[in-house]
Amino acid sequence: MINKADLIPAIFIGHGSPILMIEDNPYAIEWEKYLQNFSELKGILSISAHWVTHGVGITTNNPQKIIYDFYGFPQEMYDIQLNIAGSQDIAQYVASLLMNYQPILTNEWGLDHGTWSVIYQVNSHINIPVIQLSINYDLSFRQHFELAQSLCSLREKNILILGSGNLIHNLGYCRNIDNTSQIYPWAKIFQERIISYLKDKNIEGFFDYLESNSPEIALSIASQEHFIPLIYVLAQAREDEFFEIFNQHFAMTALDMTCMAIKK
Repeated sequence: MINKADLIPAIFIGHGSPILMIEDNPYAIEWEKYLQNFSELKGILSISAHWVTHGVGITTNNPQKIIYDFYGFPQEMYDIQLNIAGSQDIAQYVASLLMNYQPILTNEWGLDHGTWSVIYQVNSHINIPVIQLSINYDLSFRQHFELAQSLCSLREKNILILGSGNLIHNLGYCRNIDNTSQIYPWAKIFQERIISYLKDKNIEGFFDYLESNSPEIALSIASQEHFIPLIYVLAQAREDEFFEIFNQHFAMTALDMTCMAIKK
């Protein structure tokens, strides 16, 4: 167990399009700065936008299945092979923390691209266990936060909590334009409001805003499963920690690559 003063950060990654796996891009460079010390970790618990269930699921495969859950991309992406360990011990421990939610331990899932594409770009030879926790479709934003607070002891056991999604994810409005002047006004408003709440550690304001009728919210969170992993990371912050924002950029006008790390 590590010293409480040296808790590893919990991290939210805006993972964007799977094509980033084979393209040089500025986002993965920043991810590596926050996720490069894998050798010091005992494991990773990932909450990915791409595993949504009724109820709570926890993966138990060892090694983990690599799920190629994307379509119409270059063949070289499907040819990527990874050997990533799972862990029954970590899965069982996570399940014990979530007893009130009656979690299901399962080998029917594995690591989808929301998890393994990030790991691949940062360190394709990772040699520590990675397990995945599903997003329970039936919970509200606040209920996800309460569930995630049950996981806080993982950081004390040197297990990194990784949320993988996107702050704004509306594929219907995506245009392949990198010019920031083309970003939709509603997307800029939503990004600025959310980041403001994070920087101020205003958790109540954060949830009040999400529950308001502001028109930019429905457009920005068109895919709630991409936003929810941020809430799991948000819930890990201690009183003496802050939210560090990085990769505050848009891709394709309606895909926000903003990331966040919890640090002292």
